[in-house]
Amino acid sequence: MRAQAGESITTLSDRETEVLVLIAGDKTDRAIARELGIGERTVRAHVSRILLKLGVASRVGAAVAATRMGLTAQDHHNG
Repeated sequence: MRAQAGESITTLSDRETEVLVLIAGDKTDRAIARELGIGERTVRAHVSRILLKLGVASRVGAAVAATRMGLTAQDHHNG
């Protein structure tokens, strides 16, 4: 599927894209922080920016956007 208005992978930083993929994988902020080696507050900041950039109101909306953009954990998993 094509990305809808407001949904563009190019607007996200590499780290935001990593966080988005993990959100789409139903990971909690704590799990994302642990996996990426960053603090939970940093994760929450990334999530806030992701929601703003994608023009969605929730993590669910972000996960839907990630799916529409074709993002998967396989594409962005660091092992």
